[in-house]
Amino acid sequence: MLEKISNFIFFLSLFEIFIGGGGNFFKYSGISLRMVFFGLNMFFFAIYVLKKSKFNITLVYITLLFIILHILSTIIGIYNDAPLEYLKANFQGSLIFILLPYYAFKINSIEKVEHIYSLIKKSAIVLVIFHFLFMYILKIKLFDFNYIYAIISQYQDIKFRDEQFFFYSGFIYICIGILFFIKDNTFKNKIISIILFISVIATLTRGFIFFTAFVVSLYYFILSKNVKMKIYLIILGILFSIFIIPFLAENRSERSKYISDDIRIQTNNEVIK
Repeated sequence: MLEKISNFIFFLSLFEIFIGGGGNFFKYSGISLRMVFFGLNMFFFAIYVLKKSKFNITLVYITLLFIILHILSTIIGIYNDAPLEYLKANFQGSLIFILLPYYAFKINSIEKVEHIYSLIKKSAIVLVIFHFLFMYILKIKLFDFNYIYAIISQYQDIKFRDEQFFFYSGFIYICIGILFFIKDNTFKNKIISIILFISVIATLTRGFIFFTAFVVSLYYFILSKNVKMKIYLIILGILFSIFIIPFLAENRSERSKYISDDIRIQTNNEVIK
């Protein structure tokens, strides 16, 4: 019974991670669904520890080093009079890493790996449906944009490009889903992969678009022996350069590009400092 319940919670929590972005959407009174799942997984983790189950000792050591590193960073933050909310955000954002040994303990068979593989593909489809549906709602102006913006912007997981296009942090799993679909070389999966990539393009997010295109190209040119797909990919690359890049340039405002670049430069400088 313990195994069945803990497995159910574990895979449900994975699904929430795959579609939940930064974990800010499903939240009530400061408590998010991700926090609840984290607490439940920690509870089952503790039960398995008390039952003296065997965990990967290397991952246990890595987790202990992770905790020590965060304690040191917190001490440094306190020494430099960092605001308490910053210290909390720094630790809370990566707290799920503590479950690393538990994740390895739970993903202990090929069947479970395949289950996660399938879960990511399903999550990518759910995200694409959400993406196109929300874009359609914005397009037909079903609700006043300012009203939608006021509600959505407080969650910080969605960034609007304008009144139709937007970025959602969870869309990273659409990019991952594309790689899983192209590996299953069927006509249906190819069509789904194309739809997913259209969704990625519609995010107007340079990192997502170019790195997904790069990894897909890497797969077909190096790992795949499908000569036809290599020819198709070259043709698609040419079409991409002719039509998609101008589309991206036209639909990204100068202000949006400057903000995006400034954030990257600022983050780079902060990491160096």
